[in-house]
Amino acid sequence: MARKRLNPRLAKMHYSYTVEEIAALYDVHPNTARSWLKSGLTAIDDARPILVAGTELRRFIEDQRAGAKKPCPPGTMYCFRCQAPGVPAFGMADFVVDRRGIRPPLAG
Repeated sequence: MARKRLNPRLAKMHYSYTVEEIAALYDVHPNTARSWLKSGLTAIDDARPILVAGTELRRFIEDQRAGAKKPCPPGTMYCFRCQAPGVPAFGMADFVVDRRGIRPPLAG
C-alpha cells in the first residue's frame, strides 16, 4: 500500500489532540498515532487521556516528511519504480518536444 503524504498544516497550533483525534485528522489507525507517541511524538503529560499539543504534532509531521525526502544530486533522476534517485541508462535521457507539447520518446 502506498504511503500517505501527511499535511502538517492540518494540525492547529493552539489545539490539543487526543490519539483518536490525531487518527481522524490524518486518516490513520489509532494504533499508528500511538506508535508515533513511542517514536518521538511527545505528549503534554502522562495523564489520561493522552493529549498532544498542536505545535508538537505539526513539528513531528514536518520532521517525518523532511526525513523521507530523497534529493537528487546532479546527474541523477528520480525513479518512480524504486522511489530513489539514480543515474539514467547510458548516462543520458531523451527529451522530445513537438508542437503539441512534451511527449515521451518513441520506442524502437
